[in-house]
Amino acid sequence: MSFIRGKVVAGKGIGSKYGFPTVNLELQKEPDIDHGVYAGLATENQYQVLVHYGPRPTIDDSVPTFEVYFLHYPEGSYFSQLDIEILGKLRDIRKFDSMEEMAEQIKKDLEKAVVEYFGQV
Repeated sequence: MSFIRGKVVAGKGIGSKYGFPTVNLELQKEPDIDHGVYAGLATENQYQVLVHYGPRPTIDDSVPTFEVYFLHYPEGSYFSQLDIEILGKLRDIRKFDSMEEMAEQIKKDLEKAVVEYFGQV
């Protein structure tokens, strides 16, 4: 398993527009995982998360990002830093024909994460 620590930084708000708001992290060091989408746990295993690490080809952004989507974001919470435990890889990164197609894939990623890693939501 991999453990990753990062400082929360402002993103572009793209995920929020499609129903998947993310917390963006600035990493202290290069993570020891390949680019991809992962299931994980955030902040002392309290929160189930999906993680995207790598470029964002659907929006033509080749700069690798580290984005965290909380399955259940704790209302009123603010994080300045997050510790993420990577549980397993769900899929490789790919370019989608539209943002709507990407949002549909994220729903499938969530379902797979629940079945394979979380057991319940």
